[in-house]
Amino acid sequence: MCVEEKANVCEICREGFVHSVRHPKQKICFNKYCKKAHKAKWQKARMENDIDYFQNQKQANENWRKNNPDYSKTYRENHPKSVLRNQLTQKIRNLKRVTAQRKHPVKNNEMIARMDLVKPAPIGDGAEFWLVPVTAKMDPVKVLFLINTRLASQNQQFR
Repeated sequence: MCVEEKANVCEICREGFVHSVRHPKQKICFNKYCKKAHKAKWQKARMENDIDYFQNQKQANENWRKNNPDYSKTYRENHPKSVLRNQLTQKIRNLKRVTAQRKHPVKNNEMIARMDLVKPAPIGDGAEFWLVPVTAKMDPVKVLFLINTRLASQNQQFR
């Protein structure tokens, strides 16, 4: 007995896939990204519609934070690149917020709950910069600029 397998379209990536034999109404493909996105979408809807689920999740998060008080601090210490990326993207969000509220500007110290001060590093023979896209939802790109000291000194002579 031959059953024709029907290809479905994934709700997340819009790619075609063949559903599981055990789940004929399957709407999400087998890609890990799609499964994760689907679960997040489901969980968001459940949090909005089910008060008990929301309160249980909130309590579980509070308990975890209580049992792991130094998690954020140790994570920041162990992941300096993530800290820098987060600081840069927060600055972009702050700028977007200010430009959106031009009629009623927000003071810098009211922008976010906590601001970390970062001392600027001196630029020697080279410097690393992050190119942060403003319009598209893309990750920042880290770029290394190397300064040719010989050319830099020649340019200083002509100024």
